[in-house]
Amino acid sequence: MSLEDIIKFAKNPSRRFLLELLIDTSSSMSGQSISELNAGIATFKQERDVKVCNNSEIAIITFGGEKPQLAQDFITFKDFIPPQFTTKDMTSLGQGIELAIEKLEARQETLKRFGIDYYQPWIFLISDSAPTDDLHNAINSIKLGVTNKKFTFFVIGTQNAEPNILQQISSSQRPPLFLNGLKFRELFFWLSTSMKNILNTQPGDQVQFPPVSSWAKL
Repeated sequence: MSLEDIIKFAKNPSRRFLLELLIDTSSSMSGQSISELNAGIATFKQERDVKVCNNSEIAIITFGGEKPQLAQDFITFKDFIPPQFTTKDMTSLGQGIELAIEKLEARQETLKRFGIDYYQPWIFLISDSAPTDDLHNAINSIKLGVTNKKFTFFVIGTQNAEPNILQQISSSQRPPLFLNGLKFRELFFWLSTSMKNILNTQPGDQVQFPPVSSWAKL
């Protein structure tokens, strides 16, 4: 246990919401797509809701290149500084999913050690291309995690996304959604609003989410 965690959790023992962004930074996202993605996440950071800033944590994993990268380990939203994403060849999606689940489980264990309760976490995948690595273990890990209610797994396909592959990755309870054009800003606004709604509920409450029609193809 780090001294930093001891101090942080002593000051703020409130229930947490964990969000993990799993972002495609392969070469197929280059150009306007990656520019709009960067603009979207910059908009996301403009959220000023007190509960979102203090009681939510965000982590980011990118999967461009031979191996995924931990772009941001879990950090309180108010301390989060949006990275500038760049693209690389290859799409290490399977490894990215496995790394995301590993990091999420580690953070959940830390919160449990400190007696900090948390909402069901979200893993939020954004991708537009077919993987260049194996997905078998990753798909099994998603199914196991969703079935055991360890996390909710969202799959968002962007331009030129492979519907069949994204359908395989997504859980049966939550099929993939597809971005309408390059509406990343609208997507991240929906995400921040959803986080606010979650953090303003009590255990057992039904969460009301805003409609996805502002950013998704319907």
